[in-house]
Amino acid sequence: LGVLSRALVGLAGEVQAQVGALTRERDRSLAVIGAMVEGVIVVDAAGAVTLTNPAADALIDPAALPPALRAELERARAGAAVEDEIAIAGRTVRINVRPLPAGRGAVCVLHDVSRLRALEAARREFLANAAHELRTPVTAIAGYAETLADEALPVDARREFVATIARNADRIARLVTGLLELERQGDRPLAVDRGDAIALGPVVDACVATAAAARPGAAAVAVDVPAGLAVRGDRERLEHVVQNLIDNAHKHGAPPIAVVATVVADRVRLTVTDAGPGLDPAVRERVFERFYRGPAARRGEGSGLGLAIARAAATAMGGTLTVEPGRDGGTAFVLELPRG
Repeated sequence: LGVLSRALVGLAGEVQAQVGALTRERDRSLAVIGAMVEGVIVVDAAGAVTLTNPAADALIDPAALPPALRAELERARAGAAVEDEIAIAGRTVRINVRPLPAGRGAVCVLHDVSRLRALEAARREFLANAAHELRTPVTAIAGYAETLADEALPVDARREFVATIARNADRIARLVTGLLELERQGDRPLAVDRGDAIALGPVVDACVATAAAARPGAAAVAVDVPAGLAVRGDRERLEHVVQNLIDNAHKHGAPPIAVVATVVADRVRLTVTDAGPGLDPAVRERVFERFYRGPAARRGEGSGLGLAIARAAATAMGGTLTVEPGRDGGTAFVLELPRG
């Protein structure tokens, strides 16, 4: 009995050690699965869900699996390995389903690729827009350069063709400069000195004068900026943003054009309004996208980068740039910056 007792005590110790090891291994596996960014779903041989992790719970309801996912799990339980992309609750989800050994069910890994697919779509749209914007001036330059090879071409025609080539080359240069500026602002948004207090009135007056010089005979711009009002930011970038908004009002809006500054708490709100046809709500959401141009703007020579650069500059200065419908029709671009 003593020998048997000692054997049983030793056996109990070994069993306890094995149970402890298995418990630690289980806890570690559950911790790893729970920390995964990808969702994990395990079903048994009857198709019932036996395990999910938080990432999976955020995508699906384990008690009511989406029909598309349920169908793929059924295929895996039958022995097939499945890799596919399906739509779940408006998201694009990549799934990898594998059968468990001995027909004990299946395990599915879910990876939400909605943002990745959106970025890929944005990249394709960006490349298509860039190619479109470059193709027109490049085609013009190539065509006129080929025509200039004709020695019988009159001198006046030669001058006109050379001027057209120069104009399109300048358009390409502006496009490239805008892209580089956007890239620089996107990579180093904190490079702007936000500490300087800049008098807003002189900046607005300078931009209005520049716009008037570029468009002789255009209607005057009404300016209402309180004397002594200052903002914090970078003067060069501030002037660039205000100039862009005033130029856009001239190009795509209609008089009267007004620039009004007000103080809201610790921020300055500068509004540039026009009385043009205004923007549709869908267009208002996209005017700050790179290369996007509304139906009215497509007839001009712009590249669709001006407002994207302006918003990036406003953000770099600690402010915001938004667009709203005007009170009496037209469009209102609103620049908000910290008060100086």
